[in-house]
Amino acid sequence: MHSKISIGALVFMALTGQTLAADISSCPDVSAIKSSPYSDPTLGTFADGFKYEASSNGKKWEGVTAGTDDDYLDPKYKLKAEGFNQANGKLTCIYGGEAVKAGEPGKEVYSNPFLKLHAPE
Repeated sequence: MHSKISIGALVFMALTGQTLAADISSCPDVSAIKSSPYSDPTLGTFADGFKYEASSNGKKWEGVTAGTDDDYLDPKYKLKAEGFNQANGKLTCIYGGEAVKAGEPGKEVYSNPFLKLHAPE
């Protein structure tokens, strides 16, 4: 009886270890991410943006940005992986970078890059 419990505990720990092994290092390198224009008319004024896709570590990663003319893969944003989350059967990589100022003096706006790429477990 004790050996069955021990074996069950070992199997559980092994499976848990594989699940917990995913971290920010699992995120696709920025150079592996590709972007293309994206539009979703159901979003109204936020309809236009970009779709991002990557393949890394045997997984397909996808994400979109809406309501922006800015492609965050532009080198001026210095995009980089900043976080990682694993919940509800999905892996999520969170990317950020440098805010970029644009516009006329007195009417400047900042575009702050923020991108999430999702992959199923």
